[in-house]
Formats: sequence, C-alpha cells, structure tokens
Amino acid sequence: MKSFRIPYGISILKFIILSCAFYTLYIKIHNFQIPLPKIPLLEILMITFLSFCNWGLEVFKWQILVRSIRYISYSTAFSQSLAAHTTAIITPNKIGEYGAKASFFKKELRKKILSLTFIGNASQMLITCIFGCVGIALFKFKILNHSSVLFISIFCVLGITVLYYLQKTKNIFKYFYNTRLSTHVTVLILSLLRYLVFSFQYVFLLKIIGIEQSYTSLLPIVWLLYFISSCIPSFALFDFAIKGSVALFIFDPFNISNEIILITAFLMWLLNFAIPAIIGGFFITGFNLNQQLK
Repeated sequence: MKSFRIPYGISILKFIILSCAFYTLYIKIHNFQIPLPKIPLLEILMITFLSFCNWGLEVFKWQILVRSIRYISYSTAFSQSLAAHTTAIITPNKIGEYGAKASFFKKELRKKILSLTFIGNASQMLITCIFGCVGIALFKFKILNHSSVLFISIFCVLGITVLYYLQKTKNIFKYFYNTRLSTHVTVLILSLLRYLVFSFQYVFLLKIIGIEQSYTSLLPIVWLLYFISSCIPSFALFDFAIKGSVALFIFDPFNISNEIILITAFLMWLLNFAIPAIIGGFFITGFNLNQQLK
C-alpha cells in the first residue's frame, strides 16, 4: 500500500506545482498590455544568447557545487536547476528551490545539498550587494535629491536581510565551512560572470529599445536596481512586478520613459524567468522520486 501511495502523492504534487506555475505565468504574460517594439533579428539572437549564458553559468555553478560530494553531469545539473526554478516560483523568497534540489538526492545527502544551495544563493547575493554598493556610491546624490530617505532605507533593508539569512542558516554553517575553498572561489567567479551577463543584458535591452545614455552610465543604475530588488522579501512569482516597480522609481530622476522601463523589465522576466520555468516544468513531469526514497 505504501509503494502505491508514494507515487500517487508525488503525481498530485507535480500536477499542483505545474498547474500553479503555468497558470500564473500565463496570467502575467496575458495581462501585459504595453505593445512590444520591433527588435531586429540580430539583436533578438544576441538577447537570447545572453539568456543562455545566464542559465548556463547558473547550471555550471550547481554542477560544481554538487560535484564536491558526488559526480553529476551537466545535463543532470541542467534539469535539476530548471525544475527547482519552476518549483521556486510559487514559494516565498524562492524557498522551494531548497526543497526541490534536496529531493533529487538520497536522504543522507539532503542536509549537505541544502547547504550547497545556500552557498550558491549566498554567493550570488554577495556579488549583488557589492555591485549594488558601487551603484549607490556613484549615484547616491541624484537619488538622494529624488528621495531623502531612500539611501537610509536601503541599508536598513540590507541589515534586516543579513540578519534574516544568519538566523535561517545558523545550523548549516558547519557544512559551509566543510566545503573546499576552491569550490567557494569557483562559485564566486561564476556568480560574478552571471551577474555581469544579466546586467549587460538589461542595459543592452534598454539601448536597443531606445535609451540614449551610455552603457557606463546605465550599468550602475541597473546594479542598484538589482540590489534593492534582491533585498525585498517576496514571492519569486512577482519578480517582474517588483523589479518593474523598483526600476520605475530608480530611473525616474534620469528622464527615461516609463513604457521603455516596463518593456525592458518584462522582457528580462520573460527570457530569464518565465521561459526557463516552462522548460523546468517538463523536467518535473519526468522526475521520479522513488529512487531517492528507496
């Protein structure tokens, strides 16, 4: 009876996850009413290539992390990363990613997998904070003129976020320290490369849609945008709404059209969030948990 109930429950769980994920993605795309501009084919290929690089680096990072405890192929890391991404979109702060990735492995490895997932996310957050602080340093005067409380609020939010992560992860630091230094360094480098890729992609989209400012002037603004967005607790599902709202606020002093800002935020969400989540849904349907439960 137990062997029957387990796969039956798993099938129901898969159906619920996929139904919620696909329905909410459909609603988001369907409700976006701003007409998209015509983008030349060469630029479309470039934008798509950057999205492949973005997720390719994320998958490679996960492969490097897991290989510290057992062998894993790139194709397996790819399916696990996208399936976990699909699961995470219906959970607050992408917490579902931890459980999803842990479920791919046997029970005795799951605490270590939770720690490795944290290392990957913390490395990306560290890079985001570093570049975000650079963005603040370069544009703090313009932003302070726009809102005198924003500068202080950013650091208050950052402080709360750091305390939250410390509280939630205090029991897995022993796994953090047991991971080899070379793995930490490699993951940090991959996190840096990934950050540079999607930051450049954001600015590249702004430029081809019609922004006249230079890359060097736009990049620090984008760094600040990602920094503030990452410090806001939310459901991953609302990533587009949050980044779009923050972008409207951050770009307001620079006289950039709201329509261009929202189109850019939507395209970034579509390419790096929605489409990978749809692909991840197919991996969820093919995932068999029974092997880990035996």
